[in-house]
Amino acid sequence: MKKILFISLISVLTGCQPKPDLNACWSPDTKKNFTELARQAILGKIEDSVLESRGANAKKITNEEKVEMEKALTITADTFHVVARDSNIESLGCGAKVSMKFVMTENRGTLEAKNAIVQFEIFKGEAESVYSISNVAPLIALVGRASPI
Repeated sequence: MKKILFISLISVLTGCQPKPDLNACWSPDTKKNFTELARQAILGKIEDSVLESRGANAKKITNEEKVEMEKALTITADTFHVVARDSNIESLGCGAKVSMKFVMTENRGTLEAKNAIVQFEIFKGEAESVYSISNVAPLIALVGRASPI
């Protein structure tokens, strides 16, 4: 009995804490949430680029234009992987490879860019996991290097 108590006490003193499940980096929920976050960042950059191309006195992008942009954009994410695990705050650092295709209106062709490595975080939330892309620069660069196919 003393042995079990001693082992339990050592576990408490050495800070044995639950470790986040590494498989969470590529779970179906993670893939869905990450892809949507990446999609929103890419759409934001595309909208900025459209406004910039219209010039200084450009009018805002209409809701109809936003809907068309959303339809025109295809995002794929794969090669999900673990970057870090922090047991103190029960979070994971993950990464994925992102590619995009954007079919331009009026038969102007398709733009494509592949293989941006993007890191993201999964935090333990009150009711569910919270997903965050702290650095969207790789996604912005993906849009910037998109080329016709």
